[in-house]
Amino acid sequence: MSDSTRLRLPYLAAAQSQKHVTHNDALQVLDALVQIAVLDRDRLVPPTAPAEGDRHLVGTSPTGAFAGQAGRLAAFEDGAWRFHQPRAGWLAFVIAEQALRLFDGTSWTDAGLALRTLAGLAGLGIGAAPDGQNAFAAKLTGGYFTARTVAEGGTGDVRLALNKEALGRTVSHVYQSGWSGRAETGLAGDDRYRIKVSADGAAWHDCLVADPATGAASLPGGLTDIAGAPLGGLRNHVVNGEFAIAQRGAGPFTLATGSVWTFDRWVAVGTGSVAGQVSRTAGVPDGPPGWVATLNVTSAAVGGLEWSTRLEDVSRLAGRTVTLSFWYRTASASFSVEARQLFGAGGSPAVVALPPTALAISPAWQRIRFVVSLPPVLGKTIGTGSSLALRLLLTGTAPATLDVAGVQLEESPVATPFERRPPSLELLMARRYFRRSALAVPAADLALEMRAAPVASGTGPYDYLAEL
Repeated sequence: MSDSTRLRLPYLAAAQSQKHVTHNDALQVLDALVQIAVLDRDRLVPPTAPAEGDRHLVGTSPTGAFAGQAGRLAAFEDGAWRFHQPRAGWLAFVIAEQALRLFDGTSWTDAGLALRTLAGLAGLGIGAAPDGQNAFAAKLTGGYFTARTVAEGGTGDVRLALNKEALGRTVSHVYQSGWSGRAETGLAGDDRYRIKVSADGAAWHDCLVADPATGAASLPGGLTDIAGAPLGGLRNHVVNGEFAIAQRGAGPFTLATGSVWTFDRWVAVGTGSVAGQVSRTAGVPDGPPGWVATLNVTSAAVGGLEWSTRLEDVSRLAGRTVTLSFWYRTASASFSVEARQLFGAGGSPAVVALPPTALAISPAWQRIRFVVSLPPVLGKTIGTGSSLALRLLLTGTAPATLDVAGVQLEESPVATPFERRPPSLELLMARRYFRRSALAVPAADLALEMRAAPVASGTGPYDYLAEL
């Protein structure tokens, strides 16, 4: 055998004369084939002015000095072209493409396609450098995943699994803008799936929270239309919490001893001699235009004034943690707030869920929040003798003025933005009726909307006095 098996290097023969010629020829072959770096590939025409040492991968159907050398490596040495037949497994770096090519026995292919498994890597970077916290880093325009088909030995499905160590850990996707977080989705700090957003990467707000035990989803931030106006829902258990519905008139309502019905579902009760009025003005401290209710008490005897509303859905709220919140401003320290759950005949209070809490003097608007664990209903249901009252109380001396907006009670351990429902829905929830069964004209025995202060007639067994 006169040539080596792999690189076809010529051997020196015994007693050969001029051995240096054969040796130098072998060195030239080594110089051409070791650390192969070619200028380009698929070359069909030789360059007109090649430089010593230039190498090319010849394409199919070449011409000129490359004729008949398809698929070979051409090396310009000593002023002439020399051709080498590649063997399967040879690697060549193509300078024009900045790519590594592999000869598979037939053609030069992308060397990266020959890799089948990467294991035990400490880091992997695609257009970016990995680091200690980011073992995989990629800087790219797009990515693509598709399922391996059944015909290819797959299942036809594709599923990515992300796992965290324990309940209190986080597994999520974070979306950033200018390297500052703006949205996150996943299991953050517990096992509830959530979607949350941030305007600055520091303060985060839950948009959706899903309970893994029941599948129930909550929307802590509420729903809005495309213009950002809130859509109606039933998160707020306070009816007419922004005082938009005023079927008995827009006021002002004059305060007096006893009950004075104001905006729908709200009543002012003077427990002693009291003077003043309840009125409203347009404008709220946050969100779309709404209403602000103003309690202006000019004088009051001991016992003062109570301004309150009641929630009838006690069976749903009882035994749960709720949050009461509203906006207020006052230049007087004469007011406090309480949530009182009423049981028993006649609505007499049996349990006080939230002791009276004084409102701080605040000429500027501020939002106050109370987290309350309501007691159980103890067998009571919706109806007489079982209701939840939210009360604003005058506890000091008059004169005193209090502005209130956006009263909300929700089944949540945190206060969310005030929920503004469509006026038609709020009107339906606020509407109350009188009905009398002992009228002289049966055709008039209809439910009448309560557009005036209710008065008990006592003329029939079904007459009643609606409280709100």
